[in-house]
Amino acid sequence: MVDLQRYSYEKSEKKALKKGHAHKCFRLGSQEYRLEIYRNKSKDEALIYLLTNRVKHKRVGKHYGKRWKIEYCFKHLKANGFNLEQVAFKDTHKISLLITFVIVVYIQAIQQGILQQKKEPVGQIRYANGNTYRAVSVGLYRVKEKLLSLVNFRSYLVELVPKNNLI
Repeated sequence: MVDLQRYSYEKSEKKALKKGHAHKCFRLGSQEYRLEIYRNKSKDEALIYLLTNRVKHKRVGKHYGKRWKIEYCFKHLKANGFNLEQVAFKDTHKISLLITFVIVVYIQAIQQGILQQKKEPVGQIRYANGNTYRAVSVGLYRVKEKLLSLVNFRSYLVELVPKNNLI
């Protein structure tokens, strides 16, 4: 355990840049913490810092990566195209059904986008900050045509599931 007053995290930063990961455990008052530093694969920031009170868990960042995918899904469900925050349902069963339905559509949109990208790559748009994104949301566009009616969507889902996996 490291004394926080004497700890300089510059050495940990250098190690993270060189090896990809570094960590230190320290105590603040009566609480123990673990600081993990990762080299960032994106160009926005050189390092990613994660602070947790789960001192005994190794490589918290790997678990955080899984959680981040869930957070990214919710971002899309709330604002980027699905706009679930605008729905005014009060009944929790209706809300659960809608969220389930939209998550299935979201997963299908991602899958269709990946398949389409393998067949015929979509053009890229480069922004001023250097980030590049696909010019069109191909996956949602391809699933959208299946959503014109619930019957069409049900047929589409049945086609996706192998016959021996049906209930």
